[in-house]
Amino acid sequence: NNQALNYMWARSALLCTFFYVAAFLMLVRGRHGRAALLHVMALMVKAIAFTLPATWLAWDFLYRDRTRHPRLRDWLADWRRLAKPVLLLAVVNVLYLALRHYQLPPWANDTTHEVWVTPWIWMMSSWSALLHYVRIFFWPVGMTVDTDFPYTTAFAEPRAWGALLVLSAWAAAALAAARRHPHVAFASAWFFLTLAPGGQEPVADTSEITEALWLDPEDATDRCREKRLLLAWAPLEKR
Repeated sequence: NNQALNYMWARSALLCTFFYVAAFLMLVRGRHGRAALLHVMALMVKAIAFTLPATWLAWDFLYRDRTRHPRLRDWLADWRRLAKPVLLLAVVNVLYLALRHYQLPPWANDTTHEVWVTPWIWMMSSWSALLHYVRIFFWPVGMTVDTDFPYTTAFAEPRAWGALLVLSAWAAAALAAARRHPHVAFASAWFFLTLAPGGQEPVADTSEITEALWLDPEDATDRCREKRLLLAWAPLEKR
């Protein structure tokens, strides 16, 4: 995420990553209580931490003892071993959703994109955005402070079906290599899972909105409403 470098407010991305990785390591070491506490901290920073249970399950499956669990159904049959940490993290996630519903106004997510952008447009646009993230990770050229990433409005556009084709081939290759190269499969799973929450619709983070509301509720509310009006006016202004 290049915003962690060129935006001061995106320090939340680095903070969430710290707690997310720390919680993951605690899960690997079997310290479930500490993992749950760190998971709470990560969720309070960014909603992307919601994916931690799925990421840990992906790790446990890909790096499983293949003599005990040679097949998927053998791994699933040993569900009692996974029940405690998964249930603990699931409870944390449910409490987070309840807190989010209580704290954030219904229109919070509307401030993150233009009013004409549907969940389908956002999801199609995210396919090429994922490849863009990979490109700037390996070849960080052309990055700017204000990134104007174009929307994909129709599946017929090469940016939609082409990107989806590449991502599907990537996922298939990672699965095929899972037995001999589990690190490749897990790195791919980590990438797709952690970016999944924002794939269908942008998610407003509680840390950024509630902090503003706590400091100056009236000013924060006014600024959010102004942003909604600007987003609604932008398409008309282009015409």
